[in-house]
Amino acid sequence: MNRETKYRIAFRAPGAVDAGTHSSGGFQTLAGALSMAWVNDGAGGRSLGITCGGLPVMGEEDLRRAFERLRAIESECPGGNVIACAERVLREMGLE
Repeated sequence: MNRETKYRIAFRAPGAVDAGTHSSGGFQTLAGALSMAWVNDGAGGRSLGITCGGLPVMGEEDLRRAFERLRAIESECPGGNVIACAERVLREMGLE
């Protein structure tokens, strides 16, 4: 993948009154996108998937499994570094 390709998150925002799906992008790494998706979910939103270059990388079920694992190891991550936790989870899932 070239450096211009960015990861994007499809999500529903916390407190959204409509069921519309939004997209946020520009993430250089999958760990960065996963971290932001986790923050969105923790704030009451719903993360639906991550794509890269328009292709799916993680679906909603993959995200749920990753979030469960992130919650389980969160206290083990140095300094509460969410990116480090996300990198570890992705390695465990065989995605990075």
